[in-house]
Amino acid sequence: MKIIRLFVGITVVIFFFPVYAQKPVRWEAGFPLSYSWAHHNYMNHLTGRICPAVQVAFSGIPDPVKHAWVSRYNFPETGISLIVQDLGYAELGRIYALLFHYTFFLNRRDANWLWSLRFGNGAGWNTRPYDKVSNPKNIIFGSHVLYAFQLSLRVRYRFDGVPLSIEGGPGLFHYSNGGTKPPNSGLNLPGIQIALIYGKGMFDGRGKRFVRHDTLKKNVYPGYWNFFARLGFNEADVPGIGLRPSYTLGFSREWHPSYKNIYFTGVEVMFTRSLQAYLEYLDIAYNAYGGHPPDYKRIALLGGYRMYMDKTVMGAGVGMYVYNPSGKEAPFYIRLSFQRQLTPHWHVSVSLKTHYFFAEIIDMGLHYHFFKAKK
Repeated sequence: MKIIRLFVGITVVIFFFPVYAQKPVRWEAGFPLSYSWAHHNYMNHLTGRICPAVQVAFSGIPDPVKHAWVSRYNFPETGISLIVQDLGYAELGRIYALLFHYTFFLNRRDANWLWSLRFGNGAGWNTRPYDKVSNPKNIIFGSHVLYAFQLSLRVRYRFDGVPLSIEGGPGLFHYSNGGTKPPNSGLNLPGIQIALIYGKGMFDGRGKRFVRHDTLKKNVYPGYWNFFARLGFNEADVPGIGLRPSYTLGFSREWHPSYKNIYFTGVEVMFTRSLQAYLEYLDIAYNAYGGHPPDYKRIALLGGYRMYMDKTVMGAGVGMYVYNPSGKEAPFYIRLSFQRQLTPHWHVSVSLKTHYFFAEIIDMGLHYHFFKAKK
């Protein structure tokens, strides 16, 4: 549990604070209505119910004069959300989550109807995790501390003459502890999200206080090599084996053809000690490998896309195992990542690796970007 709290604390310090200096602040009261969906049959007895929630948030637009990426992304909003969600069963309890979110707008910012995508990442607290004595039926969450994720497509209507807007659309919540303590099935909650927003924005009244992103100079950015090392902790699927470290080393070739876009391909090698312990357990308990458990190391090819926002980079990649003697896990996985630049060459990151809907690990990374400086 101390390891999980340490990782959450480091993430908050590096990525959530300091929050960008905000232009006009909007306060939001949201009322998500979600459905707990079983992505595996053994979860049926704890899913299939409506899960109401309350979301309180404040958002603003980072200062476009200080942060060039703001105008290039059509003046997105950033902010912090606090969510309280009931999961429909006493065995699952409630979720209390704190998220840092981005809202990207898809049409003109001075329109009355605004279409947007919101991404939120943060940490959650589950009130009733699994306990073999007091709560053995909770096979979804094995720990109090969880990773929390929100995705939604929204349409906002701004009323003329008053600082009030209404917003709604389909969305998804996901909660998981990233494999730090079994059981860890995770929970997906698709549904509808409705919110009332109070506060006057910089574009209310058709105002255009800042230069539009399409009038800015078009810059060309060099490609580079990214060498990285990641460290995380997780536990095998069998309770009681214990939390073990996981080390990942790799490199990628990254192309940066425009300000916003980064494409990458690469290789990563994983040394997951919890997988080693799990294979040894199967061999001892069931004689699964005749005294010779397979190699626990794995090698994968990966590729993906990242969004560039000055010192902040976030994106997703898909990996495919090319060496996995244990045969455990699906052949493909997804890695969601969030990077923060410390210097032009050194970056730190937080990433979530998941096989479909089953999160394997949350890890911290240190990256070195090798590129030739322009003359």
